Amino acid sequence: MNQLIEYIALFLVGGFTLVGIKYASEYVSPIMAGIIGALPIGLFSTYFLITHAKTSGYLKNYIKQTTLTLGLASLYFYGIETFDHITIYALTIMLWVVFSFTRLFKDSITKQFIN
Repeated sequence: MNQLIEYIALFLVGGFTLVGIKYASEYVSPIMAGIIGALPIGLFSTYFLITHAKTSGYLKNYIKQTTLTLGLASLYFYGIETFDHITIYALTIMLWVVFSFTRLFKDSITKQFIN
């Protein structure tokens, strides 16, 4: 498949997913919005990965990132009763960014010393 078409297709899937979440949350139900929000976009993306090694490495890290996201979503869910909405939202997003980039930074440092 032409690489430009692949990028356009991925962009459209992501955009339609966000629009679907917004629409479902306003006009259908929070259950439907949650189902759309939990679409396994990461699994769909493996179709575009060429080699088994890339797919395997991607899925390994996808599991780690999904676990992190699930943990922080739980923090958000339980924290929304204690903290105001903006505070707990900002906290969970900041933690996600910090943990994600820490993993990325540690991985790149490790590869420099191994290679």
